[in-house]
Amino acid sequence: MGVATCAGSAASGAPVDTATPGTKTFTVDVTDSVGNTASVQRTYTVVAPGISGTVTDASGRILSGQTVTAFWHSVRHAQPLAIGLNCALGAALMRPYIQELARVAPDTFISCYPNAGLPNPMSDTGFDETPEVTSQLIREFASEGLVNIVGGCCGTTPEHIGAIREAVSPLAARSLQRAFFYKEAA
Repeated sequence: MGVATCAGSAASGAPVDTATPGTKTFTVDVTDSVGNTASVQRTYTVVAPGISGTVTDASGRILSGQTVTAFWHSVRHAQPLAIGLNCALGAALMRPYIQELARVAPDTFISCYPNAGLPNPMSDTGFDETPEVTSQLIREFASEGLVNIVGGCCGTTPEHIGAIREAVSPLAARSLQRAFFYKEAA
């Protein structure tokens, strides 16, 4: 993210803001090879990113080898709408890493999309956690104020997602501890 200049010369001469979310309009004066000039107006939308990492095992490292805290600090400059963890671990094993992320990223939303437990090739579904177990664990995260956006990854079914929705719907969302990057989204 940052500020980019339009191809051609912007009619106003000002750079085009690509860092702040929202709808932007700019005008470019375009000159063709024979000297004809026309003003062209374009509109685009900048969307704040959501970024998710995958803790690969109980060491707490994500796929890049970073700790959860290092991961946050390496992407914070992008001012994501949400930062989160998904896959690889079930909710029970993901808890300390979600707690860490919620602690180090107080100014953005936290997402959590765990597997339905650890992979188990002997299980009929490949995963052992039932919708009731997964939803109860995620409910605990929400009631502790750790998460804003929740769902499921590998091994979760529509029944898991429905149970998660029912479990967290009555709870308040995690509050942000510092000014949010994007005030209109807070």
